[in-house]
Amino acid sequence: MDVLKNALVSSTSKEPVQKTHKDASEDSRTFGLNQIYPEPRNTTETAEKNVDIIVLHGLAARSPETFIAYKVDGDSDSGHINWLANNDMLSADMPYARILTYDWNANYDKSASSDIFSGHAKTLLDRIHVNRRRTGRLQRPIIFVASCFGGLLLAKVRLFPSSSSYKYFEILRYTVGVAFLGTPFRGSWPTGHTATQLRIAVAMSASAEERFESSQELVQLLRSGTTEDPSPLDELVNTFVEQIQFGPYKFPIVCFYETRHTNFSAVLRTLPADFAQTQVDENGHGIVVPRHSACLPGADSAAMDCRHNMLQKFNSPDNDGFQRLTDRLMEYAENAQETLMKKDRM
Repeated sequence: MDVLKNALVSSTSKEPVQKTHKDASEDSRTFGLNQIYPEPRNTTETAEKNVDIIVLHGLAARSPETFIAYKVDGDSDSGHINWLANNDMLSADMPYARILTYDWNANYDKSASSDIFSGHAKTLLDRIHVNRRRTGRLQRPIIFVASCFGGLLLAKVRLFPSSSSYKYFEILRYTVGVAFLGTPFRGSWPTGHTATQLRIAVAMSASAEERFESSQELVQLLRSGTTEDPSPLDELVNTFVEQIQFGPYKFPIVCFYETRHTNFSAVLRTLPADFAQTQVDENGHGIVVPRHSACLPGADSAAMDCRHNMLQKFNSPDNDGFQRLTDRLMEYAENAQETLMKKDRM
């Protein structure tokens, strides 16, 4: 999970290390939609694209770092590749699509937003509407790709249009497909949730003389629920699952999940010695978002042979994960008009 990025990956990791809000200046960061392809100043080519693909990052993450991989797996000197921007990857397979990323303040400790989760969701809707209105694309099909916690933001978004303005309902109306990449619909690794809480507590203590911004609400959404102690996720996910089964909410969905263990040893070392370590083996390895949490009832599901943090990083057009994800996106685009007509009949 992005929130545990620096702690989950050991010092011998062979994957790019994402800069977080502690490594990069938040003052220069621009939030909102960023058009990756075609070049945004090329209004003529933009107008020709017949579908919008909007890609969301997860908690304590940012674009484009979330989507960057080494060109040669395991070789940090080989350079980097962003499958959303590389001319031989997504835009080559789907030249008819406009590709955008959505950068939002998903920080949970320092530099966190004071907004509530529903506020983040409404801001996403508003930014999409404004962008599509200003580019004359209000009636173009939309495909969403949501990385990890970004999928929960998207699920929250889906609860607004039915009781909100028509301009937001139009976004729902023209959604023709969604791909979730390791979204923790039923919570994440329990020890990881506690580690993030401890990280906030330590940071707040160390910053006692400074203004410290944190978002406990975002962290709580990582927690798995029980009968005695339901998670804040439960109502959100249950309502979302009900809605996507019928009417204008019914569109194709695929849920990708990890099958390779992540090394948790770094984060485990930050916990008290007597802390119960669950869902990890004797070497401190485990699954961040297990299959039962990453998959929705009634939706297509697909395994990727990778660790959690690699679900959205592809270094080549020949990458298995890239091909399988892109194939779904192409299918959603090809069937867009049929999907829209089915919605109209419901």
